[in-house]
Amino acid sequence: MKTIVLGLLIIGFTTQIHSQTNNLSIFKNIKYLEKVKNEGSPVIIKKMENIAAEYDIQKADVFNPKRKGTYDVTFEETSGKIVATYNKKGKLIKTIEVYNNLKLPLQVSKSISKEYPGWIFTGNTHEVLYNKGKVKKLYRIQIKNNNSKKELKFELKSGAEANYAAVN
Repeated sequence: MKTIVLGLLIIGFTTQIHSQTNNLSIFKNIKYLEKVKNEGSPVIIKKMENIAAEYDIQKADVFNPKRKGTYDVTFEETSGKIVATYNKKGKLIKTIEVYNNLKLPLQVSKSISKEYPGWIFTGNTHEVLYNKGKVKKLYRIQIKNNNSKKELKFELKSGAEANYAAVN
């Protein structure tokens, strides 16, 4: 009985230690998460951005503490990809995120439907560019009407609420 209790106690402590060390990467990259987060983002975007923020380059096989420079890591899912650049301290300094054919923000789809009645959506790409604290979010949307095709661009403007501006 003592062995079982002691074993459970050890497992409990190692779980606590493991979870605390994993969270250190999040704290290093909290600025990234604060800048890129958007409550209206699809789950896949939130999931991938969390994975990039939690990643610890210092635990990777290729990590060399004596090496100067940065490390690029690619995270991929079926509909999205993040290329993240980390410095040797493990801080996320730059990302290029590309997501394909996700549900558009309601504000964007309503705006397009109003401006282009009768046109249908044929595809979209959502890009998030993060570089040292600055973020640019852009939607490229393809629409079609009979034989006519157009690509529309919308950029997220920062503010209290998500506000998308057409940049075509």
